[in-house]
Amino acid sequence: MTSSPHRRSCCHGLMARLATASLAAVMLLAIVETVAVTMASRNQVSPQTWDQIETLIRREFHPGDLIIFAPDWMAPIGRLHVGDLLDVQQVSRPDSDGYSRIWVIARAGFGTSDTNGASLQWSRSVGGLTVRLYHRQPALVTFDFYEHVPEGFVRMMDKRGHQAQVCRWDPSRHRHQCRRGWNNVRQKLGEIGYHLRRCLYAHPVDGKILELRYEKVLLGDSFVFYTGLDNYDSRYRARRAWYMAQHHHKPGPTHLGPVVMEVALDGRRLGVVRQPIDERWHRSVLDTSRFAGKRMDVTLRISSDHAYGKNFCFYGQARRKEKSLTRTAMKYP
Repeated sequence: MTSSPHRRSCCHGLMARLATASLAAVMLLAIVETVAVTMASRNQVSPQTWDQIETLIRREFHPGDLIIFAPDWMAPIGRLHVGDLLDVQQVSRPDSDGYSRIWVIARAGFGTSDTNGASLQWSRSVGGLTVRLYHRQPALVTFDFYEHVPEGFVRMMDKRGHQAQVCRWDPSRHRHQCRRGWNNVRQKLGEIGYHLRRCLYAHPVDGKILELRYEKVLLGDSFVFYTGLDNYDSRYRARRAWYMAQHHHKPGPTHLGPVVMEVALDGRRLGVVRQPIDERWHRSVLDTSRFAGKRMDVTLRISSDHAYGKNFCFYGQARRKEKSLTRTAMKYP
Protein backbone atom coordinates (compact mmCIF):
# COMPACT_ATOMS: atom_id res chain seq x y z
CA MET A 1 0.00 0.00 0.00
CA THR A 2 1.47 3.41 -0.98
CA SER A 3 0.71 6.81 0.51
CA SER A 4 -0.96 9.48 -1.55
CA PRO A 5 1.03 12.41 -3.00
CA HIS A 6 -0.96 14.75 -0.76
CA ARG A 7 0.07 12.84 2.40
CA ARG A 8 3.73 12.77 1.34
CA SER A 9 3.62 16.52 0.74
CA CYS A 10 2.18 17.13 4.23
CA CYS A 11 4.88 14.98 5.86
CA HIS A 12 7.63 16.74 3.97
CA GLY A 13 6.21 20.13 5.00
CA LEU A 14 5.99 19.08 8.65
CA MET A 15 9.57 17.80 8.66
CA ALA A 16 10.78 21.03 7.07
CA ARG A 17 9.03 23.11 9.74
CA LEU A 18 10.47 20.95 12.54
CA ALA A 19 13.97 21.29 11.08
CA THR A 20 13.57 25.08 10.82
CA ALA A 21 12.30 25.29 14.43
CA SER A 22 15.20 23.14 15.69
CA LEU A 23 17.72 25.31 13.87
CA ALA A 24 16.14 28.47 15.33
CA ALA A 25 16.27 26.96 18.84
CA VAL A 26 19.95 26.09 18.46
CA MET A 27 20.74 29.58 17.19
CA LEU A 28 18.82 31.16 20.09
CA LEU A 29 20.68 28.97 22.59
CA ALA A 30 24.00 30.01 21.01
CA ILE A 31 23.05 33.68 21.33
CA VAL A 32 22.02 33.26 24.98
CA GLU A 33 25.26 31.44 25.85
CA THR A 34 27.34 34.06 24.03
CA VAL A 35 25.64 36.85 26.00
CA ALA A 36 26.09 34.91 29.26
CA VAL A 37 29.81 34.37 28.63
CA THR A 38 30.25 38.02 27.70
CA MET A 39 28.45 39.20 30.86
CA ALA A 40 30.44 36.77 33.01
CA SER A 41 33.72 38.06 31.62
CA ARG A 42 32.65 41.64 32.25
CA ASN A 43 31.61 40.81 35.84
CA GLN A 44 34.80 38.95 36.63
CA VAL A 45 36.79 40.58 39.39
CA SER A 46 40.41 41.08 38.45
CA PRO A 47 43.33 40.19 40.76
CA GLN A 48 44.24 43.90 40.77
CA THR A 49 40.81 44.71 42.24
CA TRP A 50 41.30 42.21 45.05
CA ASP A 51 44.77 43.62 45.71
CA GLN A 52 43.31 47.12 46.05
CA ILE A 53 40.59 45.88 48.41
CA GLU A 54 43.15 44.02 50.51
CA THR A 55 45.28 47.15 50.83
CA LEU A 56 42.25 49.24 51.78
CA ILE A 57 41.00 46.85 54.46
CA ARG A 58 44.41 46.17 55.99
CA ARG A 59 44.99 49.91 56.34
CA GLU A 60 41.70 50.49 58.22
CA PHE A 61 41.22 47.12 59.95
CA HIS A 62 40.91 46.96 63.74
CA PRO A 63 41.47 43.75 65.72
CA GLY A 64 38.09 42.09 66.30
CA ASP A 65 36.52 43.46 63.10
CA LEU A 66 34.31 41.08 61.15
CA ILE A 67 34.64 40.66 57.37
CA ILE A 68 31.67 39.38 55.33
CA PHE A 69 31.48 38.56 51.63
CA ALA A 70 28.28 38.95 49.61
CA PRO A 71 27.32 36.71 47.99
CA ASP A 72 28.70 33.86 50.08
CA TRP A 73 30.36 32.11 47.15
CA MET A 74 32.90 34.96 46.99
CA ALA A 75 34.26 34.01 50.40
CA PRO A 76 36.91 31.47 49.25
CA ILE A 77 38.42 34.04 46.86
CA GLY A 78 38.23 36.84 49.42
CA ARG A 79 39.89 34.75 52.11
CA LEU A 80 42.89 34.22 49.86
CA HIS A 81 43.55 37.94 50.34
CA VAL A 82 42.31 38.78 53.86
CA GLY A 83 41.70 35.35 55.40
CA ASP A 84 44.48 35.83 57.97
CA LEU A 85 42.39 38.63 59.51
CA LEU A 86 39.62 36.12 60.33
CA ASP A 87 39.63 33.27 62.81
CA VAL A 88 37.47 30.16 63.22
CA GLN A 89 35.31 31.90 65.83
CA GLN A 90 34.33 34.56 63.32
CA VAL A 91 33.81 32.22 60.37
CA SER A 92 31.62 29.86 62.45
CA ARG A 93 29.76 32.65 64.30
CA PRO A 94 26.05 32.19 65.10
CA ASP A 95 25.38 35.77 63.95
CA SER A 96 27.11 39.14 63.72
CA ASP A 97 25.40 40.78 66.72
CA GLY A 98 28.53 40.64 68.83
CA TYR A 99 30.68 42.74 66.51
CA SER A 100 30.89 46.52 66.59
CA ARG A 101 32.66 46.94 63.21
CA ILE A 102 31.57 44.91 60.18
CA TRP A 103 33.22 45.02 56.77
CA VAL A 104 31.13 43.92 53.79
CA ILE A 105 32.72 43.20 50.40
CA ALA A 106 29.85 42.88 47.93
CA ARG A 107 29.09 42.56 44.27
CA ALA A 108 26.51 44.90 42.76
CA GLY A 109 22.99 43.99 43.86
CA PHE A 110 24.08 41.82 46.80
CA GLY A 111 23.87 42.49 50.52
CA THR A 112 23.70 40.62 53.81
CA SER A 113 21.29 40.41 56.73
CA ASP A 114 24.29 40.49 59.07
CA THR A 115 24.21 44.29 58.89
CA ASN A 116 20.55 44.66 59.89
CA GLY A 117 20.33 47.37 62.53
CA ALA A 118 23.89 48.59 61.86
CA SER A 119 24.75 52.07 60.60
CA LEU A 120 26.81 52.58 57.44
CA GLN A 121 30.04 54.47 58.18
CA TRP A 122 31.41 54.71 54.66
CA SER A 123 31.30 52.99 51.29
CA ARG A 124 33.74 52.79 48.39
CA SER A 125 33.54 51.17 44.94
CA VAL A 126 36.60 49.27 43.79
CA GLY A 127 36.63 47.68 40.33
CA GLY A 128 33.10 46.27 40.29
CA LEU A 129 32.95 45.50 44.02
CA THR A 130 31.80 47.70 46.88
CA VAL A 131 33.54 47.84 50.26
CA ARG A 132 31.34 49.03 53.12
CA LEU A 133 32.07 49.55 56.80
CA TYR A 134 29.20 49.28 59.28
CA HIS A 135 29.06 50.05 62.99
CA ARG A 136 26.66 48.83 65.67
CA GLN A 137 26.42 48.53 69.43
CA PRO A 138 27.45 44.89 69.96
CA ALA A 139 25.34 42.38 71.82
CA LEU A 140 26.27 41.87 75.46
CA VAL A 141 26.29 38.31 76.72
CA THR A 142 25.69 37.23 80.31
CA PHE A 143 25.89 33.48 79.61
CA ASP A 144 26.95 31.26 76.73
CA PHE A 145 25.71 27.65 76.72
CA TYR A 146 28.37 26.61 74.21
CA GLU A 147 31.29 27.94 76.25
CA HIS A 148 29.97 26.50 79.52
CA VAL A 149 29.13 22.99 78.30
CA PRO A 150 31.54 21.28 80.78
CA GLU A 151 29.59 22.84 83.66
CA GLY A 152 26.25 21.46 82.47
CA PHE A 153 24.54 18.39 83.89
CA VAL A 154 23.21 16.00 81.22
CA ARG A 155 20.91 13.05 81.61
CA MET A 156 18.49 10.92 79.61
CA MET A 157 14.86 10.82 80.74
CA ASP A 158 11.91 8.71 79.68
CA LYS A 159 8.73 10.35 78.45
CA ARG A 160 7.26 10.27 81.96
CA GLY A 161 10.16 12.29 83.31
CA HIS A 162 11.96 9.45 85.09
CA GLN A 163 15.74 9.41 84.90
CA ALA A 164 17.05 6.65 82.66
CA GLN A 165 20.75 7.47 82.56
CA VAL A 166 23.28 10.13 83.56
CA CYS A 167 25.55 11.25 80.72
CA ARG A 168 28.87 11.78 82.48
CA TRP A 169 31.46 14.36 81.47
CA ASP A 170 34.48 12.85 79.76
CA PRO A 171 37.29 15.44 80.00
CA SER A 172 39.58 13.48 77.67
CA ARG A 173 37.01 13.67 74.86
CA HIS A 174 35.43 16.94 76.00
CA ARG A 175 31.87 15.65 75.94
CA HIS A 176 28.97 14.38 78.03
CA GLN A 177 28.87 10.72 76.99
CA CYS A 178 25.65 8.72 77.14
CA ARG A 179 25.24 5.04 76.44
CA ARG A 180 25.82 4.87 72.68
CA GLY A 181 28.86 6.33 70.96
CA TRP A 182 26.82 8.81 68.90
CA ASN A 183 24.63 9.70 71.87
CA ASN A 184 26.55 12.54 73.50
CA VAL A 185 26.54 16.30 74.02
CA ARG A 186 29.62 18.15 72.82
CA GLN A 187 30.94 21.26 71.14
CA LYS A 188 31.13 20.87 67.39
CA LEU A 189 31.97 22.69 64.18
CA GLY A 190 29.08 21.58 62.03
CA GLU A 191 27.83 22.05 58.49
CA ILE A 192 24.38 23.62 58.67
CA GLY A 193 22.85 25.12 55.55
CA TYR A 194 26.22 24.70 53.77
CA HIS A 195 27.88 27.02 56.29
CA LEU A 196 30.37 26.28 59.05
CA ARG A 197 28.67 26.76 62.44
CA ARG A 198 29.92 26.20 65.95
CA CYS A 199 27.18 24.61 68.01
CA LEU A 200 26.33 22.09 70.70
CA TYR A 201 25.61 18.68 69.21
CA ALA A 202 22.66 17.05 71.02
CA HIS A 203 21.07 14.26 68.95
CA PRO A 204 17.55 13.34 70.19
CA VAL A 205 16.70 9.72 71.02
CA ASP A 206 13.47 7.90 70.16
CA GLY A 207 11.17 7.65 73.16
CA LYS A 208 13.53 9.66 75.38
CA ILE A 209 14.15 13.22 76.51
CA LEU A 210 17.71 14.52 76.48
CA GLU A 211 18.01 17.01 79.33
CA LEU A 212 20.73 19.63 79.83
CA ARG A 213 20.75 21.65 83.03
CA TYR A 214 22.88 24.70 83.86
CA GLU A 215 22.83 26.03 87.42
CA LYS A 216 22.79 29.69 88.54
CA VAL A 217 22.78 31.21 85.07
CA LEU A 218 22.93 35.02 85.04
CA LEU A 219 19.93 36.05 82.96
CA GLY A 220 19.68 38.97 80.59
CA ASP A 221 16.73 40.39 78.70
CA SER A 222 16.43 37.42 76.36
CA PHE A 223 17.67 34.01 75.32
CA VAL A 224 18.82 33.91 71.70
CA PHE A 225 18.97 30.39 70.26
CA TYR A 226 20.16 29.26 66.87
CA THR A 227 19.30 25.73 65.79
CA GLY A 228 19.98 23.51 62.81
CA LEU A 229 20.59 19.97 61.62
CA ASP A 230 24.24 19.09 61.06
CA ASN A 231 25.48 17.25 57.98
CA TYR A 232 23.75 17.24 54.59
CA ASP A 233 23.82 13.44 54.32
CA SER A 234 21.97 13.03 57.63
CA ARG A 235 19.34 15.60 56.63
CA TYR A 236 18.85 13.72 53.37
CA ARG A 237 18.53 10.37 55.16
CA ALA A 238 15.93 11.74 57.59
CA ARG A 239 13.79 13.02 54.71
CA ARG A 240 14.31 9.86 52.64
CA ALA A 241 13.20 7.58 55.49
CA TRP A 242 9.92 9.49 55.65
CA TYR A 243 9.53 9.46 51.85
CA MET A 244 10.07 5.70 51.60
CA ALA A 245 7.54 5.09 54.37
CA GLN A 246 4.94 7.30 52.69
CA HIS A 247 5.33 6.31 49.05
CA HIS A 248 6.84 2.80 49.06
CA HIS A 249 5.31 1.39 52.25
CA LYS A 250 8.69 0.83 53.85
CA PRO A 251 9.14 0.85 57.65
CA GLY A 252 9.84 4.39 58.78
CA PRO A 253 8.42 7.60 60.24
CA THR A 254 4.82 8.56 59.49
CA HIS A 255 5.62 12.28 59.60
CA LEU A 256 8.62 14.62 59.50
CA GLY A 257 8.27 15.88 63.03
CA PRO A 258 10.57 18.66 64.24
CA VAL A 259 13.17 18.50 66.95
CA VAL A 260 11.68 20.20 70.01
CA MET A 261 13.71 21.96 72.70
CA GLU A 262 11.78 23.05 75.76
CA VAL A 263 13.39 25.79 77.87
CA ALA A 264 12.63 26.03 81.59
CA LEU A 265 13.72 28.40 84.38
CA ASP A 266 13.89 26.91 87.91
CA GLY A 267 11.71 24.08 86.66
CA ARG A 268 9.03 26.32 85.11
CA ARG A 269 8.54 26.23 81.36
CA LEU A 270 9.60 29.45 79.61
CA GLY A 271 9.08 28.52 75.97
CA VAL A 272 9.75 26.05 73.17
CA VAL A 273 12.15 26.12 70.23
CA ARG A 274 11.29 23.95 67.22
CA GLN A 275 13.73 22.86 64.53
CA PRO A 276 12.09 21.57 61.31
CA ILE A 277 13.77 19.10 58.98
CA ASP A 278 15.37 21.56 56.59
CA GLU A 279 18.69 23.17 55.66
CA ARG A 280 18.31 26.42 57.56
CA TRP A 281 20.00 27.97 60.61
CA HIS A 282 16.97 29.11 62.62
CA ARG A 283 16.93 31.97 65.12
CA SER A 284 14.56 31.92 68.11
CA VAL A 285 14.28 34.55 70.85
CA LEU A 286 12.69 33.96 74.27
CA ASP A 287 11.93 36.98 76.44
CA THR A 288 13.49 36.92 79.93
CA SER A 289 13.35 40.66 80.67
CA ARG A 290 11.32 40.14 83.86
CA PHE A 291 14.17 38.00 85.23
CA ALA A 292 17.07 40.19 84.05
CA GLY A 293 19.94 40.30 86.54
CA LYS A 294 18.77 37.18 88.41
CA ARG A 295 20.54 33.84 88.62
CA MET A 296 18.34 30.85 87.86
CA ASP A 297 18.71 27.21 86.85
CA VAL A 298 18.14 26.71 83.11
CA THR A 299 16.95 23.36 81.78
CA LEU A 300 16.86 22.40 78.10
CA ARG A 301 14.83 19.31 77.20
CA ILE A 302 15.38 17.97 73.67
CA SER A 303 13.15 15.38 72.02
CA SER A 304 11.76 14.28 68.66
CA ASP A 305 9.58 11.53 67.23
CA HIS A 306 11.50 9.34 64.78
CA ALA A 307 14.87 10.83 65.68
CA TYR A 308 16.78 8.97 62.96
CA GLY A 309 19.12 11.30 61.05
CA LYS A 310 18.24 14.40 63.08
CA ASN A 311 21.69 15.64 64.06
CA PHE A 312 20.37 18.49 66.17
CA CYS A 313 22.88 21.23 66.92
CA PHE A 314 22.23 24.53 68.67
CA TYR A 315 23.93 27.67 69.93
CA GLY A 316 22.41 29.67 72.76
CA GLN A 317 23.19 32.79 74.76
CA ALA A 318 21.61 34.95 77.42
CA ARG A 319 21.90 38.53 76.20
CA ARG A 320 21.36 41.83 77.90
CA LYS A 321 20.82 45.38 76.72
CA GLU A 322 23.66 47.79 77.34
CA LYS A 323 21.72 50.08 79.66
CA SER A 324 21.20 47.24 82.14
CA LEU A 325 24.71 45.73 81.80
CA THR A 326 26.46 44.44 84.92
CA ARG A 327 30.12 43.72 85.43
CA THR A 328 29.59 40.03 84.84
CA ALA A 329 28.36 40.61 81.31
CA MET A 330 30.75 40.25 78.40
CA LYS A 331 31.04 40.77 74.68
CA TYR A 332 31.59 37.78 72.46
CA PRO A 333 33.17 35.83 70.93
